Amino acid sequence: MPRGHTTCWNSEQGTDATPCISPGGTFIYTVRHTGDAHYRAGIAHGDDIFEHGGFAVHFFDRALVDSFAHGWRPHQVHSFSEGELPRQLWRVTQTKPA
Repeated sequence: MPRGHTTCWNSEQGTDATPCISPGGTFIYTVRHTGDAHYRAGIAHGDDIFEHGGFAVHFFDRALVDSFAHGWRPHQVHSFSEGELPRQLWRVTQTKPA
């Protein structure tokens, strides 16, 4: 997989969500971040994607979250944990400008 491929695809995916959200509407998503125990563990596929236990995960750093907020009003990046590892995630909340 070429470096940057997944980030471009995700950026396009985020853009594709734009027509579904009305001006002033809120977009909330979650991502695993680079503070996660599996970051840089397993097989590297480039673009901060690592395969571990048969699953490939794209880990986000703050700069990538901020780049996805371009054209949106960011409100919150909330850190939380889940599962037995635990997995480290961010819940990102942003609003489409009116």
